[in-house]
Amino acid sequence: MSEEIKAALKKIVKTGDMAIGRGVVLAVDKDRATCQVQLVANNEVLNDVKIKPIVCDGNLNQMGIILYPAVNAYVLVSNVNQVKADAVILSCTLIDSIELQTPNNLLLEVGNDGTIKLNADSIILNKGNNNGIPLVKPLTKAIADLQNQVNQLITAFTTHTHTPPAGPVIIAPPAQIPGLTVPTIQEGDIANPNIKQ
Repeated sequence: MSEEIKAALKKIVKTGDMAIGRGVVLAVDKDRATCQVQLVANNEVLNDVKIKPIVCDGNLNQMGIILYPAVNAYVLVSNVNQVKADAVILSCTLIDSIELQTPNNLLLEVGNDGTIKLNADSIILNKGNNNGIPLVKPLTKAIADLQNQVNQLITAFTTHTHTPPAGPVIIAPPAQIPGLTVPTIQEGDIANPNIKQ
């Protein structure tokens, strides 16, 4: 390598606009989309490291996709113009969660525990071929109301005593039929606990 190239590289490294280092995440602040990172090279702790390189004045609704690193994840940290206060995460080894934020308040969050939270007016799963997911509370109420009416009819039938208008004929009431009543449905009988709306 020529001396001129070596000198140019040294100059770029010495006065360059960007420095990159490795670090370990100590804490994550999802409200501010920042984290605390300890650099591997010298154990220096950087506070308020931006989780996303492009920040829209702290407005998380305009951040697009945010990958929140997990605590103890290894990260590549960069700073602009060698200013540590402008440090950002470029990459990380472990992700705690992923968020998608849009200007119209759509929020999609995928957590490391397998939960998915989605704030949307319309959700289509499996091409929508099975139509909508039932609203469990109104459906439970409608079915329970029908069951109560059926149980009232069963009770009226099994406890009715028919009295003829005249004559010596005595008609015995029908015998109680055990187990004829319909059990009342509960929300847990028809609700899928893994999908909530």
